[in-house]
Amino acid sequence: MKPKLAIIYIRQQDLYPWKSIQSGLESLGYQVKFGLHKPKDDDLLITWTPWKGTASHRQGELHKANGGKWIVFENGYIPDIHGVKYWAAGLNGYNGWGDHKVKDDPSRWDKFCILDASWKPFDTTAIQNDALIIGQFGHRDTRYSMPKDWPDTIINRLLGDRLKPRNTFYSAVNFIYRPKPSRPVFPKNMEGLEISIQNTIGKDLIRCFKCFTWNSPSVAVHSLLVGTPVHISSSNHILFDLGYQNNTELLIDNRQKIFEKLAWTQWSATEICQGKPFMHLLEE
Repeated sequence: MKPKLAIIYIRQQDLYPWKSIQSGLESLGYQVKFGLHKPKDDDLLITWTPWKGTASHRQGELHKANGGKWIVFENGYIPDIHGVKYWAAGLNGYNGWGDHKVKDDPSRWDKFCILDASWKPFDTTAIQNDALIIGQFGHRDTRYSMPKDWPDTIINRLLGDRLKPRNTFYSAVNFIYRPKPSRPVFPKNMEGLEISIQNTIGKDLIRCFKCFTWNSPSVAVHSLLVGTPVHISSSNHILFDLGYQNNTELLIDNRQKIFEKLAWTQWSATEICQGKPFMHLLEE
């Protein structure tokens, strides 16, 4: 019997888990090819984050439309845990656009052993007046990327709500803006805005009473881990698929459940080598 074929369109560089992906697929009996080969309908296509207009996006969407299976990998949403890095994997998409086959099963989250180091309670009596606004790569394709005018939209709304009571949804005195280092996009209104470049994301999150992001999964997850409520502006986000809502009161009760499901989207290099994310996502 001819082995199944998996086409991997991911750069063979150390930044990407291509070796683990290759090993995992071969352990499951797949023949592996690297590069942008046109897959047949019964082939498995593996790509990295498929930005609109890229070859991986075009090939993936076409393969999906033809009934094929397409697995997307990207950097993990959960911070490195005890030196172990995680990657996210989704079927036919990623971060709210794909199917991560999450299970209503807490056993996987329990194995992450993260609670002792990173899990912080929400402090609903906090008196911080700082709001953290996370800038991302601005792009006209707002399905995946932050609209270039989004930072100004958030800042203007925060400015308009400054005089409201402290417990309203948008209430802040100081604004901290954290641009994406590789492709910074800055608001037009920079007056009184603190730009954070030197601090770690963790330090910025802890000092603020709320974090605002367009659709960064890693920022949103990190924010919840350290006990800072986060507002997600995009309608597509992995946390929304897990039951998250932009509501602090509901979040306090639902955070544990959200992370139990999120754990089924994150995979270590060892698990990828063992073929676990492929077995999980391709299970009928």
